[in-house]
Amino acid sequence: MLIIGILIILLGYLIGFKGKIQLIHSYHYKNVKDKDKKAYTRIMGFGTGVIGAFITIGAFLYLGFGTAGASSAILPGLILGFGIIVYAQYKYNGGIF
Repeated sequence: MLIIGILIILLGYLIGFKGKIQLIHSYHYKNVKDKDKKAYTRIMGFGTGVIGAFITIGAFLYLGFGTAGASSAILPGLILGFGIIVYAQYKYNGGIF
């Protein structure tokens, strides 16, 4: 779980800070205007990074508190991260797809 969290953080970094929009499936950004792509990738990368960060935190909590500890970090992180991603999709792409 720790490695998965770190890889998702890396994915968020590549999307958000390096602007690697091609790491997102093309139908998710087909309606994003060229002038908005930088802002879009920043928000999408941030949302992805949030998910990865909470999974990483959950991995450490699992060691001390078991499944309940991991769930208490991962679930809010997924909700927050996906909320940020859905926000970016509606704002810049006009919908989820």
